[in-house]
Amino acid sequence: MPLNSRLYVSIMLGGIALICIACLALRWRILALQQEPVRTGVQPTAAVISPSKGRVQLLPDPPSGSDDPAPALTETSSTSDPVTPERQEAQPNGSSDSGRLDLNTASAAELDELPGIGPVLAERIVMAREQRAGFRSLDELLEVEGIGSATLEHLRPLLRIDAVP
Repeated sequence: MPLNSRLYVSIMLGGIALICIACLALRWRILALQQEPVRTGVQPTAAVISPSKGRVQLLPDPPSGSDDPAPALTETSSTSDPVTPERQEAQPNGSSDSGRLDLNTASAAELDELPGIGPVLAERIVMAREQRAGFRSLDELLEVEGIGSATLEHLRPLLRIDAVP
């Protein structure tokens, strides 16, 4: 078959089109995989955040034979001193001794220290709180632009709602 025949050109163009489609499909799949969260098979039951240090500490499940539902906390850094009652009182307004921020009293600066929340998103949360006169449930965060269900599930152990102001 001559190289300039219509049949030869059609077959070559069809093959090139198939290769391009396969490359695009592969690229879309790679992009989709990069956006999926990493699944390790281990789900933490709770997390404690230290707003002053910007550090999150995951709490393991209690031992099966233990009557105490909350395991003992240990410091992860050898230079850190354990939390004393004096330090607990000095914590910011929006946090409690468990390390969870009260969504209705936390400032934008305190929200900004949460993992995955930047200054812009923290301001949006504060504005949404002011518009609705306080959050009644954590699920209302889904109405804030930039917070999806994955972000909410990541923040759920770090936040609490004590009372609507």
